[in-house]
Amino acid sequence: ARYMATAPKVAIVFSGCGVYDGTEITEAVHLMTALAKKKANYVSYAPNKEFPVVNHATGEETDEKRNAMVEAARITRGEIADLDNLDVHSYDAVFFPGGFGAAK
Repeated sequence: ARYMATAPKVAIVFSGCGVYDGTEITEAVHLMTALAKKKANYVSYAPNKEFPVVNHATGEETDEKRNAMVEAARITRGEIADLDNLDVHSYDAVFFPGGFGAAK
């Protein structure tokens, strides 16, 4: 195992909020909790773009669109940065929690 003298710096890339049209919430929360327990410093990112909304009760896409960064801020309690500003070379690791939003 690699030992780091300082806390690792990690980026988490979200794709919204919700398993069918964004980031799977349980995976994201478990990841953030695990990183916090390991004293890792993390920054959350998401695309500042509009995507179609899926009704999670029916699985059907709706006519509505939502901003992925605004939706991801629900999970991160407002601490979110625009994915366009992510410099992967500034981080020790980059995580992509699951969910179908990433495929869009």
